[in-house]
Amino acid sequence: MTANSAPVESADTLSGFLAAGSGIYYYVPHVQISAAKPIPSLAVNGASGAQPKMIIVFGWMSAKAAHLQKYLDYYKALFPNSTIVVARSWPSAWWSSTKAREKYLEPMLRVLTEQGLFSDSSPSVLIHVFSNGGSFLASELSRMVRSRSLGIPPKGIPTSCIIFDSCPGTGDIWVSVGAFTAGMRSRIARFLLGTFFILALLVLIAVRTLLRRPHLIHDMRARINDPSVFSWTSKATPRLYLYSDADVMVPAKFVEEHIAEAKQKGLNVHTELFHGSAHVSHARQEPERYWGAVKSLWFGAVKLSQKGE
Repeated sequence: MTANSAPVESADTLSGFLAAGSGIYYYVPHVQISAAKPIPSLAVNGASGAQPKMIIVFGWMSAKAAHLQKYLDYYKALFPNSTIVVARSWPSAWWSSTKAREKYLEPMLRVLTEQGLFSDSSPSVLIHVFSNGGSFLASELSRMVRSRSLGIPPKGIPTSCIIFDSCPGTGDIWVSVGAFTAGMRSRIARFLLGTFFILALLVLIAVRTLLRRPHLIHDMRARINDPSVFSWTSKATPRLYLYSDADVMVPAKFVEEHIAEAKQKGLNVHTELFHGSAHVSHARQEPERYWGAVKSLWFGAVKLSQKGE
């Protein structure tokens, strides 16, 4: 258990998880008692060694705790022996300085370090990324890990996989406005926030152009498509894209562009195109298909590691 950690009890928080920092949570099995109910149809059979040692989840922007909790409870039931570390995503991340983003993710990095991820020569990691908000945090954590040279050379092929749910999108301004104003009932509030967002985005783009810095989303898309996005990943690491033809926040064509780029790089790509489901709602519409794809990806990663290919 990390220093200064305490169970979180407020209304918009994750049940059964400890807070490592603002927006950063973790669950360690055998130390904390899980409140998750068994899910017989999705339960994992076999040795505990087939389960991830670590599950890292990057939530979508402004996701309510109750909504994110459903995914975490499924993971607790699927992989009861796995440590789970979660980062929630907020709009402020896009406007913050690099230093501020590092400060936000520092507790996550500390937990991952204390749980032995970066000293493990046989890492076993499942990463689940939701939407652009989660993609951005994942890319920022990748940058932090690389800049500090964390992790040791793995022995053989690490058991790892990455899941992209409803992502990544692009910097399309109107789609971005929709994402930032999603969930707001008041038309006036949506208009005011949307107007502010457009102006702020134009200023941000202008500043980064003058400074000759890449657009944040373009940089994010490139970073998460790097075979070595983390020290335990490679071209062989299975990647799964879960997306929908009815997603208006991150349209399918944007995800498919990223898929095409990944395939051109020779990455190990798997896809599940859902029909009619809204943004980050594929699991709710077709839970068996969704979680079946997650299980298949993970156990495919296990077999890949065992073969040493």
